[in-house]
This record gives sequence, C-alpha cells and structure tokens, in this order.
Amino acid sequence: MTFEFTFLAPAPWLNLNDRQHWRQRAGLVRTWRHATHLHARSAHAPQGLNRVQIDLHLSFTDSRKRDIANWHPTAKPIVDGLVDYGLIPDDNDCHLDGPHLHRGPQIEKRSPSAPPGHIRVVITDLEG
Repeated sequence: MTFEFTFLAPAPWLNLNDRQHWRQRAGLVRTWRHATHLHARSAHAPQGLNRVQIDLHLSFTDSRKRDIANWHPTAKPIVDGLVDYGLIPDDNDCHLDGPHLHRGPQIEKRSPSAPPGHIRVVITDLEG
C-alpha cells in the first residue's frame, strides 16, 4: 500500500549549510513538525503501521542546482511529525526506511510572500 499527500512549505527550508542561532532553528523545526502532523491528519494518512518507507519530493520555486542531501534537516522534522501523528511507533531503523530525498518539479512562485516550495510525502507500507 502506498499513500501520499502534498503540502506547502510552512517555513523556510532547513539545510546543513545554515548558520542560524539554535533558538531560531528550533522554531523552524517546530513549525515543520507541527505542519506535517496537521497535514497528515487532514489527508487521513494511515496510522499504526509497523514498517514504512518514506520518500520526500522537494519542489523549489527556482531552478538552481542543489545538493539534495543538504536538505535532511528539513526531512527530520517531517518524519518526526509523522511519528507524532501515529504513522509508526518510532523513527528508528526497525520501523523506517528513509527518509529518501528527491528533487521534485519546479513550481511557480506567485508572489514574494508565497511559500518557498512544497513537499510531496510518499509513504509505502513495507509489511502490508
């Protein structure tokens, strides 16, 4: 069984090259985690699964070249939000394969205040 949902980036992207103060970064992590939980709930994502693979497709509003592995700091709160939601009991390797990051299609930025992109979350039940 595969389930997917997409949501707009709720805050600036987090990446390994950021040099933010820990308090500012903690606020962004909390925003990503909470937004993922809410979007999983509104999309009626499955709950109580034992082992899943999570693929994250990150779509940006520009065509710059990026090292997709640098965006793992964004992926971690997304996975934590899915654990908070009840998708799986924990995000250790007994329950989770991933998260696997992929570059999604470029999206159009409609205004300066528009979100910096969107994320497509693909959840594959590895035991179902």
